[in-house]
Amino acid sequence: MVGLGAELDVRVRWHGEELDRLLDAAHAAMVERLIEILVPLGWQCAAEVTFVIGGERGSVDVLAWHERSGRLLVVETKSVVPDLQQMLGAFDRKVRLAPTIAARRGWRSTGVAKTIVLAGTPTNRRSVLPSDGATMRR
Repeated sequence: MVGLGAELDVRVRWHGEELDRLLDAAHAAMVERLIEILVPLGWQCAAEVTFVIGGERGSVDVLAWHERSGRLLVVETKSVVPDLQQMLGAFDRKVRLAPTIAARRGWRSTGVAKTIVLAGTPTNRRSVLPSDGATMRR
């Protein structure tokens, strides 16, 4: 197909829009739980922070700021990872723009930390990242 300039587009349909709602519900639950963990640790959190900066646009799943240290935390949450390369590219953009996004909220940052939180599904464990340190070192 590459020689023809064609693209294969496979779509999964399950009970109409119910699949999207199911994925959105899982994603929302992950974001909510993460915020429940961060707030008692002194982080101010904002969920689904949208941005448009210099023609770049997107949404940060969780943007958190620790006032005492000035550190920002950019969190990408995924219940399903359909395209790892696309996810990492979008995540890089969000991390790069995080100080500007935070400044618009009045948050002054001294640095940016980043993390990706994946649902603990067998598919994610197998296909996205190694599950243990020994595998990572290899």
